[in-house]
Order: sequence, then C-alpha cells, then structure tokens
Amino acid sequence: MRRFFILSVFLPFIINVCVLSAADRLFIAGDAVSDGLVQSLAADVQGDGSVSWHGELAPVMHPEGDDVFTFTGWFAADKEFKFIQDRNWGGGYYNAAGITGYLDLEEGGSLTTDPTGDAKFKLAAEGWYQITCDLQALTIRAEKQESGAGQTFLYQALYMVGDATLTDWDLSKSLRMEYVDGATYSGEFYLKAGHFKLATTPYKGFDNSCFFFRDAENATLLSRDATGDLQWEVKVPGLYTVTVDLDANTIAMDEVDFGQLYVVGDAVYSGWSANDAPMMDKEGSVYRYTGWFDADKEFKFTTRRDLELTTLQLHNGAGVTARVENGLATLMPNVSSVSDYKFMLGEASNYTIVCDLENMTLTVEKATYQEVPIRYSALYMVGTATPDNEQAETFPEKAVKLFSNGDNTYSAQGVELVEGVFKLLTANDRGWNTTNLYRDAEDASKVSEDGTDDRKWTVDEAGRYDIMVDLSAMTISYVKQPSGPGTGTVQVEANGVRVLQAGRAIEVLLPDGVTACFDLYDLSGKHVAGLAGMSGCAVLGGELTPGIYALRVAVGGRVQVQKILVR
Repeated sequence: MRRFFILSVFLPFIINVCVLSAADRLFIAGDAVSDGLVQSLAADVQGDGSVSWHGELAPVMHPEGDDVFTFTGWFAADKEFKFIQDRNWGGGYYNAAGITGYLDLEEGGSLTTDPTGDAKFKLAAEGWYQITCDLQALTIRAEKQESGAGQTFLYQALYMVGDATLTDWDLSKSLRMEYVDGATYSGEFYLKAGHFKLATTPYKGFDNSCFFFRDAENATLLSRDATGDLQWEVKVPGLYTVTVDLDANTIAMDEVDFGQLYVVGDAVYSGWSANDAPMMDKEGSVYRYTGWFDADKEFKFTTRRDLELTTLQLHNGAGVTARVENGLATLMPNVSSVSDYKFMLGEASNYTIVCDLENMTLTVEKATYQEVPIRYSALYMVGTATPDNEQAETFPEKAVKLFSNGDNTYSAQGVELVEGVFKLLTANDRGWNTTNLYRDAEDASKVSEDGTDDRKWTVDEAGRYDIMVDLSAMTISYVKQPSGPGTGTVQVEANGVRVLQAGRAIEVLLPDGVTACFDLYDLSGKHVAGLAGMSGCAVLGGELTPGIYALRVAVGGRVQVQKILVR
C-alpha cells in the first residue's frame, strides 16, 4: 500500500550557529604550497605554480575516509599554509592551534576551528611532503618524501579548456578536474556544443607538451600527439561527469542529472554566505523553494554551497541583472568568472520559485502566506529514534523529511519511529554541519535554536507517528497513531473535516450538518478531482498517480489549502 502525507512546513528566523565539525571537501591554501606537476622539478613548480593565498587555486586534498584527508606536493621553507572547506573562504577554516610556527615532523600538530589569531603552519625545510589531516581528532602530520616520483598520482589536477566549456579558451580560467585516486581524475561540468582538450597545468600557456589530445582513431582514448590539435567534441549541451584514467589512457563522458540547487544572494536570509544558503526541494529536473525575498535585491542559484569562481551557477538568461517580470525568466548555466547576471523581485514577500532545468526556465509566484518570512524548504529528522540512526553519511537517503506547507509549518505522517532520541536539521547535504534545531530546555513541546547540551526529543514507545513543527510558534508535536483496525490515517482535521489515508485515494469525512467543497490539483495547476457541496463521506481522486497534490477545502466560509504527498 502506498502512503500519502500532508506536506506541512514552517520557517522562522534561525541563526546558523553550528560548530565546524567535519568537511566534505578540504583544500590546502598558503604561499608555502605549489600546484601543477607533482613529478616536475621542484624549481619548475616553484617558478610557475605557486598558489599563494588565492583560494581559487588551492589544491584539493584526497579524502581517505573518516574525515581524514591527505595531500602530497612541494612546500617552500618558512612560508605558511592552512586548510579551508571552500575555495572562496566561505565554508570555515582549520588553523594551527596556538601560534604560527613550524610543524614538528615527529610529533605532528593540532588543528583548530577557532579563527582567533589565524595561526598557520610552516615547514623548516623545502621539499616534497605528504600532509595528513584528521578532522575528528583535529591533528595534522607531515612526512618528508624523497621526491614527487613514486606517488600515486602524476598531477594535482587536470584542466579543461575549450569553447565547449563555460570559460571558453581562457586557460587562466580553465576548469579543474580533480585527482580522485590511483591515476584517475574526475569533474562535473556543464558543457556546451563545441570542443575541448585537457591541460596538465594552467600556468604555461598553450605549450603542447602540457596537453592531452583526442586520439586520432578512438575518441575514448588520450594522446600526447599534438598533430592536428585533435580535440574532444560535445554535441549535446548538458551536465557531464568527465573521468580520465591515466593508467588506462581513457576518457569517459557521462551525462548526469543536476544534484542539489541553492538560492544565494542578499535577497534571501543567508545573504551571500553560500554556506548557509537555502536548499531547494528537488523533484526530477524541477527545483522548488518557498521563502522570503527582499525587494530589488539580487539572487542567483548555485549547485554547491560555495561561490567559487568556477562553481556551476544558474544566472539570468537575459544577460543582465534585472527584475523577474510577469513571473517568468530564463536560466543560463554559467560561472561567475565569466559573467554574473542575477535576478531581482520588485516587492518584499514570500515567493514560491521554480527552476525547471530541463527547459532552463524560472517561474515566480507570490505565496499566499505573508505574515512571517519563510526560510527553509524542508526540515530533516535524525537520531536514534529514526531510520537514520545518526549516521551522518546517510542523511540524504535515510533522514526523515518533514515537508513544507509554505506557511512555516512542516509535517510528515505515519513515520516509523523506535525508542530513542531525535533532533531536526534544516538541510541534509552536509551531515551535522548545518543549522540544528533542538528541544527547549524547559518545555519539550518547544523548538529551540540554543544547542547547549545538544538537547534532543525522546520517543518512549515504538510506532507510527504524525509529526508537526511550527517554526513561527517554535513548537513541535509528535503523536503516536492508534494501533488496530481503522478506515485510515488522519492527515488533516480542521473545522470538523477529516482527510483519511485510503490507499492511493483520498477519503474525506464531514460531521453531521457540515457541507464543504473539495478541489484537488497537481503541481502544474491541473484540476484532478473535485466535490461540491458535499456532506457525509466520499472518496476524492480514486487511483492517484504518486506525487504532490494541492487540496483546497472550502468549509464554513473559510478556505484552507494543504499539500498532500501520495507515495
């Protein structure tokens, strides 16, 4: 039997006070570090590849699992380095604990997320080093290497350049394909119809010795033969994962779906801090967000929680920063190192915005609920009482999603819970490193932004629960459904009207003497089913296709609209 849920969500003003605890990516930044060819001569790297403190060029570290990251490269003596989560410096730092000083090769050192003093690390002698950071233990170690030879990879990164890329033939803005493991490199890129080739460094211009070309006989193979300047061709624009294996000498291009999408800009509550940007709800290639937008302030969309110059973004397709007129605009995949065209809205209000990435369109509609600015598109319930069982790495698959009603309430019905505890997160894409909501210290029916003692709600008895969070009132209820036979699960009860689960149909019941009108719409606005002047009980919708619907109930002179998810 498929289940349906009322989608209900409330969004208040919540300040992100989460403590930096882990990183999904980690970069090493500083004037001690050199990028480029790991197996080139040290002098050559120093001369052409110093990354200095330019975050956009900071080499990515290799994830080893359990929040451990490594990096092998050339380090200059008596120069400084530290670690950052995002190349735009917006995602938190890992500094040296104490003061800036030399890293002891025997004892190692300690990391801290405390920015006070901005202490950094140095190495006493230049040379090749492998750096290992353990972000759970907050430790760092450096091991001297005899040379760059014998390491597991040839290059810190490969660089994609060409008119198929968003940065065209500008090598200084070429897009990085990061080292994965062994001799494999991979990256996700939006590619246009056109051509590209791969460079081993962006610092030496179009020197053919620094390029890979398309093999003359097989486009899935790499070649170092510059004859004919053979390039790879992209015929269908789209988002691709490009993977290069230098052992097998192969290149693979796989078209992929967009992942997450975020709203960034001073029009939304988080401003230009992409680390806190609202995450949009995803349904296939369509993304939705209901939230507050300030008038005549700018916003755009990004596919990652950062604003690096080469992060894939969705800009205003009009080619200017301008208001969205008549609720419709076009989207243009781009990177801000090329251009930065944004959107604006003419009136401060809660809006529902929809990005259709198949058609590259943006639609905007003013939300009916205006009393309190909305922030989040959903809430996520995690903890030992839930199927997630506090495994942060499985949040996207197992966190219990509380859906938004677009009125600052969030809910889910029939959630299987066991004895244990839970708390709430405002996103499910960064483990614990997102805004957390906690049980109030004095009242378990209240939601608190204060994370003191990491307070959680307790589930004393296993069963199916209906959960409602109201972020305007900062309240929560989780009620165990009665066991035993029955006609269905109550999804809505207002003015005496009840809406019950009945397979893939919707059953409505009214008390004696009460009449009501019901209308059911799909997300495109199409009228699916309706009942006018109804009393007693009836079935609305029959065998509904799984998806999200809007149920409009008119009773007693009042109109209420609820979202319903049919699974």
